[in-house]
Amino acid sequence: MIVQYDEKGWHIVTQRSHGLLAGQICARWKVTDQPEKWVETLIATAEHDDVYNEFERSPLIDENG
Repeated sequence: MIVQYDEKGWHIVTQRSHGLLAGQICARWKVTDQPEKWVETLIATAEHDDVYNEFERSPLIDENG
Protein backbone atom coordinates (compact mmCIF):
# COMPACT_ATOMS: atom_id res chain seq x y z
CA MET A 1 0.00 0.00 0.00
CA ILE A 2 1.20 3.47 -0.80
CA VAL A 3 0.34 6.08 1.84
CA GLN A 4 1.22 9.72 1.42
CA TYR A 5 0.16 12.73 3.43
CA ASP A 6 0.14 16.34 2.30
CA GLU A 7 -1.60 19.55 3.38
CA LYS A 8 -4.88 18.38 1.79
CA GLY A 9 -4.93 15.06 3.65
CA TRP A 10 -4.10 11.42 3.08
CA HIS A 11 -3.59 9.79 -0.32
CA ILE A 12 -3.88 6.01 -0.08
CA VAL A 13 -3.35 3.54 -2.92
CA THR A 14 -4.30 0.00 -1.94
CA GLN A 15 -2.49 -3.09 -3.20
CA ARG A 16 -5.58 -3.98 -5.26
CA SER A 17 -5.67 -0.54 -6.91
CA HIS A 18 -1.97 -0.80 -7.68
CA GLY A 19 -2.51 -4.19 -9.33
CA LEU A 20 -5.44 -2.96 -11.40
CA LEU A 21 -3.42 0.03 -12.60
CA ALA A 22 -0.57 -2.31 -13.57
CA GLY A 23 -3.11 -4.39 -15.52
CA GLN A 24 -4.39 -1.31 -17.35
CA ILE A 25 -0.85 -0.34 -18.31
CA CYS A 26 -0.13 -3.90 -19.45
CA ALA A 27 -3.32 -3.96 -21.53
CA ARG A 28 -1.90 -1.15 -23.69
CA TRP A 29 1.05 -3.31 -24.73
CA LYS A 30 1.54 -3.05 -28.50
CA VAL A 31 -0.13 -6.10 -30.10
CA THR A 32 2.91 -6.98 -32.19
CA ASP A 33 5.13 -7.01 -29.09
CA GLN A 34 2.87 -9.01 -26.76
CA PRO A 35 4.38 -12.16 -25.25
CA GLU A 36 3.31 -15.62 -26.42
CA LYS A 37 1.18 -16.20 -23.33
CA TRP A 38 -0.51 -12.82 -23.54
CA VAL A 39 -3.73 -13.56 -21.66
CA GLU A 40 -1.82 -15.23 -18.83
CA THR A 41 0.56 -12.26 -18.65
CA LEU A 42 -2.29 -9.76 -18.51
CA ILE A 43 -4.12 -11.69 -15.78
CA ALA A 44 -0.95 -12.19 -13.74
CA THR A 45 -0.12 -8.49 -13.97
CA ALA A 46 -3.59 -7.32 -12.94
CA GLU A 47 -3.88 -9.82 -10.09
CA HIS A 48 -0.29 -9.88 -8.81
CA ASP A 49 -1.21 -8.25 -5.48
CA ASP A 50 -4.60 -9.88 -4.91
CA VAL A 51 -3.21 -12.02 -2.11
CA TYR A 52 -2.90 -8.83 -0.08
CA ASN A 53 -6.37 -7.66 0.86
CA GLU A 54 -5.52 -5.23 3.62
CA PHE A 55 -9.16 -4.46 4.35
CA GLU A 56 -9.85 -8.06 5.36
CA ARG A 57 -6.71 -8.40 7.50
CA SER A 58 -7.11 -5.28 9.57
CA PRO A 59 -8.92 -1.97 9.23
CA LEU A 60 -7.01 1.02 7.89
CA ILE A 61 -8.58 3.35 10.42
CA ASP A 62 -9.02 2.58 14.09
CA GLU A 63 -10.13 4.54 17.17
CA ASN A 64 -6.98 6.69 16.83
CA GLY A 65 -7.71 7.73 13.27
